[in-house]
Amino acid sequence: MFCGINPGLSSAGTGFPFAHPANRFWKVIYQAGFTDRQLKPQEAQHLLDYRCGITKLVDRPTVQANEVSKQELHAGGRKLIEKIEDYQPQALAILGKQAYEQGFS
Repeated sequence: MFCGINPGLSSAGTGFPFAHPANRFWKVIYQAGFTDRQLKPQEAQHLLDYRCGITKLVDRPTVQANEVSKQELHAGGRKLIEKIEDYQPQALAILGKQAYEQGFS
């Protein structure tokens, strides 16, 4: 399970995760071997074919991730723990060290 911080404006506008053209998520997970081809944001549902999923800590879209408050991250961390208990993924990657530290401190 990949956990982003929160949606950017491009993702919020399109409804697809990691949708901004400069976002490297789709390229990196392909290069790391999670997928056998580079998916596009609008193909996010196909991650399930690779036994991967996406979630986020905070639902509120922002221009920059640093606009998300520590309180929002902490609340998102609690919700993420519930998701982990429900879905029981084999692994979790939180995409952002600072978000991890603030969400789980």
